[in-house]
Formats: sequence, structure tokens, C-alpha cells
Amino acid sequence: MPNRITKHLPEETQEPVRKGIQDHETTAEFEISAEIDYNLFEGYPLINLEPDEEYLSEKLEKEIVHLFEELGSPGAKARVIKKLQEDFNCSGEQRSMTTPPRWRGRTTGREVSPADWIHMHYGQTLEDGTWIPDGLNRSDLKDLDFPLYQAFAKWLERHPEDAFDGPVQKKPRYETNEEALKARKLSEREASARYREKLSSNI
Repeated sequence: MPNRITKHLPEETQEPVRKGIQDHETTAEFEISAEIDYNLFEGYPLINLEPDEEYLSEKLEKEIVHLFEELGSPGAKARVIKKLQEDFNCSGEQRSMTTPPRWRGRTTGREVSPADWIHMHYGQTLEDGTWIPDGLNRSDLKDLDFPLYQAFAKWLERHPEDAFDGPVQKKPRYETNEEALKARKLSEREASARYREKLSSNI
């Protein structure tokens, strides 16, 4: 898998990326979703680790290829590789400050409902125990964790009292796959940025 992913990269950058991937392959418990932001100095994490190895190869390959198409200068590429290595080596605690745990990787079984999971990892719990969405809406949820969004939608069919906002806004239709992919990348970046902003404001 690393060879198939790194073959698209400039020769001088293949080994650092290959080593980073191999270091994490041994865990067999994650997914890498490379999150591209056109301004590398915004402080946005380049990648997020998620518990779905099956999704790893295709997603990482497409995102890395797209990244190097967007960044033309050797200096920019060097900064990207450095950021990749930093994110691969970051601690679990640092990752948890980037994105909430994924519904698909839960180990709680049926003991925790989708609504419980949202209350545990999103929004804010007040001193009196009341949970508030704190700006979170179902459109955000759809962008941040689509399997959780789907599970929550099914849950609401039987437990409508757990709804915390209206139905998700309908997404526009696109004429080409490229337009749809570009719009989804932008939506994911904006959702992640909103969530990180909420985290930093609560620290």
C-alpha cells in the first residue's frame, strides 16, 4: 500500500511519507483522512486518524495526490511533508483535541445511543447537567462524522424528543464529480474549523 500511495509524490518526499505510513500501519486501527487547506499557516491539522483501515488506501492516495497538485513550490512541499510527519507522530491526546472520537470506532456497543454519543463528545454540558448543542447542528454533524449522522437520523425516527435542531440542510447538486469533491472538501474543512474553534474557546 505505501508504494501505491507514494509513487505519485516527488522522489525526495517518498521515503518520509512511506515511513510515516508504515509506522502507523502496525496499529491496524485507523483511517487517515488528509485534510487539505490552501493556506498551510491557518493551523489546521493536515490529517486526522480514524478507526477504519479499509478506507485508508483510497482516501489517503487521492488526498496526497491532490495536495501535491495544489502546492507547486518545493518549499511548500517540504512544509507539507514536515506537517505529515508531525501529525503522524502526535500523541493520542493531541489528536483528541483535533476531532471528536468517531462513531464507527466506538467500543461501547448498544449501551451508548447515537444521542448519548453526541452528548458525550459534542456540544457542552452545563454545571446543572443540562446538555446544549453549543452551536452544533445536524449539518455540522453530517460533515464531521457521516456514520454518526446516519445513526442519529435513524435514532430520531423512534426518539424524536432527542432532536436538537431541524433537519439537515439539503446540499446543492453538482454537474461533475470534480465540483462535488471540491465542495465536500471545503465543507469538511469548514466543519473541522468550526469544531476546533469551539474546542479552543472552551479551554
